Amino acid sequence: MRKPAVQGRRKLRVSAQRRGEAGFTLVEMAVAMSVGVLCLLVLGQALSTAAGSSDSILKQADMLTDVQRGVERLRRELQSASPELVELSTQADGNDVLVLKTGGPYTGAVRWGAHDQAGEWRAGWSSRFRVTGVQLVREVLDVSGSPRGEPQSLARGVVPAAPGKKGFSVQRSGSLFTIDLRVRREFRDGNVLERNFSTAIKALPGLFEY
Repeated sequence: MRKPAVQGRRKLRVSAQRRGEAGFTLVEMAVAMSVGVLCLLVLGQALSTAAGSSDSILKQADMLTDVQRGVERLRRELQSASPELVELSTQADGNDVLVLKTGGPYTGAVRWGAHDQAGEWRAGWSSRFRVTGVQLVREVLDVSGSPRGEPQSLARGVVPAAPGKKGFSVQRSGSLFTIDLRVRREFRDGNVLERNFSTAIKALPGLFEY
């Protein structure tokens, strides 16, 4: 008579043990899921930060390459220009305008002009460097001073001029010209990078006449 009772108690203990094991497994699963979600959040934040850093590095590299290319083009032309033929002015938006002529092929006399967009040198023409919108561009002017062809973009993201601060500035001291260019880049995270690039360029000695 006692055996059925003993077997019944054993069954109850086994059932309770199984329920306990099942309950412990659910707790473990809940903890594991919580840890997993936390890990995903941390990983997502890390990836987002890494993406932002990568974007910042790429934008800075792009900015540097862009400005170096544009300033190098301006530097080459200004170095081979006659200071007497360089014209400086300020346009309505507050930025400076630089107009110059470079020496052409020598044919018994010194001639001044500019290369057009195709690279062909044109006697009497001029190169004009100025800001249009947010770009520093190079334009080609014919003998009458009229633009010919499409402007060539030299640098993007030029900062708009403000009182006492220009996006594109040219200062002259004899045949020495100091170029200042301020550019800006915006990142995906909303941060803004603004840099000022400055270089001094010496034009040819003013020994020639046009």
